[in-house]
Amino acid sequence: AFSQFKPLSYNATPFWAVRFTTGADFPLTALAEAGLLALAALVLIYWKVFTGLREKLSGGFDFEKGLFASLVLALVLLLIFPANIPLLLATFVLLAASTRVNEATIPLSAGSAVGSRLPAAILTLPLIVGLGLLGYWGGRAYFAEYQFRRAINFLVANDGKGAYDTLRETIRLNPYVDRYHTSYAQVNLALAQAIAQNLPAQAGQEITDADRTTISQLIQQAIREGRATVTLNPQRAGNWEVLGRTYQSIMAFATGADGFAITSFNQAVALDPTNPNLRIALGGIYYALGRYDDAVRIFELAVLSKPDLANAHFNLATAYREKGEIEKAIEQMNAVLSLVEKDSQDYQVAKAELDNLETKKEEKAETGETLIPPAPAEEPVIKPPLTLPEEATPPATP
Repeated sequence: AFSQFKPLSYNATPFWAVRFTTGADFPLTALAEAGLLALAALVLIYWKVFTGLREKLSGGFDFEKGLFASLVLALVLLLIFPANIPLLLATFVLLAASTRVNEATIPLSAGSAVGSRLPAAILTLPLIVGLGLLGYWGGRAYFAEYQFRRAINFLVANDGKGAYDTLRETIRLNPYVDRYHTSYAQVNLALAQAIAQNLPAQAGQEITDADRTTISQLIQQAIREGRATVTLNPQRAGNWEVLGRTYQSIMAFATGADGFAITSFNQAVALDPTNPNLRIALGGIYYALGRYDDAVRIFELAVLSKPDLANAHFNLATAYREKGEIEKAIEQMNAVLSLVEKDSQDYQVAKAELDNLETKKEEKAETGETLIPPAPAEEPVIKPPLTLPEEATPPATP
């Protein structure tokens, strides 16, 4: 919701590249994520607790009043700070502990004690079952997080196989966390690229069937995990960006990946329309395909969404250069120089590019050249390129 509805003026703030995942407080988050009914239920809880505040806390202090005071404090904190799992868990545990069930008996017959135990059994059995389920799934979630931490350690140690196996176990324990699938997709892609870079085909030999099969499997697993990320939350722009970058990474490996990348990034842009980085990534795909008119159009929108972003101007200048519009390219490169620090490496890169553009402008004036031919298409790493299966297409957009 934040990504989709933030105003364009947000890009003028220091936090323009930050995606917030919670509101300033819990009621705002509940309203955005669960709607008016959730907010109404929350208001009812606050009304019930605070209307009994004077009665509950009057007189001496005991254990029950301590629980109630802790509940009031937790609810106040939810009004002030963004929600987090420990605070939410503590709040609802305190709500349960502060709820008093009136003791009652249902006499079935004279002298029978069954009636007095029935209400307790009705309340206790579901609680026991619920605690058992909570313990089981909570334990799986905890061990999944532990395995995920181990996988990060393997990545730091540059142990691709250890990270691969550990992430697979992480997802088996808890398949409902999108960041697990994101990391697993990236590891699969990294392994596929590592194999491709060491292919004997680089020395003019034919790729072996075993290498081709391994690369194909890793790529398909990366796509599957990227799709899983989107399926878990199709309304999150960041998940579509992950899927788009997955397709973008395999454009040199697989036929059709470019179209899937464009589709995914278009959906990411639709869900985060003021994010210039998404448009720069989408324009980069068009640029790599030699579709410079489309690249210019997308880069221009990136510049409009954040005029003080040097990278947007730099990409637009590069696209203009490939189209042969040297004057416009020079104008954008001058904008880059005005936005970057003069003692930075970026300034040196932009200054060298500007000098090249000025040289091209002079040559164009001397020869009367009006068009610059597009760069040749990138040679596929695997010959023939892999053909992606039908199930590799992006999921349906919401």
